[in-house]
Order: sequence, then structure tokens, then C-alpha cells
Amino acid sequence: MNRVLKIVLVILAIIVLIAFIFFIVDYSRVKKGETPIFCILKDTALDGGTNVYIGFGYKVIDFNRLGGYDEIKIGSLFMKYEDFENEFKEIEQKPVIIESTGESEEKPKIHIEILDADGNTIDHIIKYAEYKEDTCDGINNYIITSRAGETYGIEVYENSCHVTLNGKEAVLNESDSNYLIGIIDIYMKDAM
Repeated sequence: MNRVLKIVLVILAIIVLIAFIFFIVDYSRVKKGETPIFCILKDTALDGGTNVYIGFGYKVIDFNRLGGYDEIKIGSLFMKYEDFENEFKEIEQKPVIIESTGESEEKPKIHIEILDADGNTIDHIIKYAEYKEDTCDGINNYIITSRAGETYGIEVYENSCHVTLNGKEAVLNESDSNYLIGIIDIYMKDAM
């Protein structure tokens, strides 16, 4: 009987150790903004793509809300999506700010704050663009500050927009470019 108890305790200790290692690895990935690897995708919310993962004794929520809230949280299995409602409301109530660079008299420096759905769309377009090494001249026509406080440069060309962030650049597809140029034009004309 004593031997069976020792075997059970050793097995339980191994299980606890494995669970602890899984948690530590996923915790360090979450802190770097990466998705967990020792979890199973349980659910995806219809809020822009928030994913809920279940691990061995813990839960990870990878927020990806259309309103701009993009954080990864790790906690107990009892953690809920709603626990972070105040955090994402705080981010989502901030405006997206567009400023023209004011490089000429024809285009004076203008500051615009967008709070409505257009702000959500701009946030989404610039955030999920595919950034690569900077390939253009780096002369921005506009500066956009996202709800999360990141600052992007916007270079507007005849048929496209280039978005710069931290020395990297993304060339927007035609649809996103047209949308972004249209929104900027509408808000800039209203501000003049």
C-alpha cells in the first residue's frame, strides 16, 4: 500500500510540474504579446476576433476588438471576457487623431479627432497592415495616432497609401487605400 501511495504522489508531482512549465511558457509568451502554445482555442468572439484559450489550469484571452482594444490576458480558469470591460471601454472611447503635416500653404496643419465608426476602421486598417522594411522617402502627408496611442505616418500617393511605423512600412491594398484617403479627405474638408 505504501508503494502505491508513493507512485500516485510521484505521478501527481509530475503532472503539477508539467502544468507549471506549460503555464510559465505561455505566461512569458503572453507578456511578449504572443499567443499561447500550450492552450486549446475554446471560443472566438464576434467583436473583431477575440480568442479565448484554455490551458492546463489557466485561461488566456487574446483581445482583438474592432474598437481598438488589443491585449492578451492570462489568468485563472474563472477569468471572464467581461472582467476587462472597463479597460476596453477606456481605449475605445479615445479618438483616433489625424493631423496633416502642414508642408505647404495649400495644406495647412490640421488636427482632427474621430470618435465614431470611421475611427474604428482606420484603427483596424493601420494596425493590421503588413509592415516591412521602409522602402519610400519617408515624407508623411498625415500623422495618425491610434486609440492605443501608437503614431503612424501616412504617405498618400495617387492610387495608394503607405503607412509607416517605427522604421517599417506597409503598402495598403487598393480598397484600404481608397477608404483611408476618402476618410481623410472628408474629415480634412470638414475641418477647413
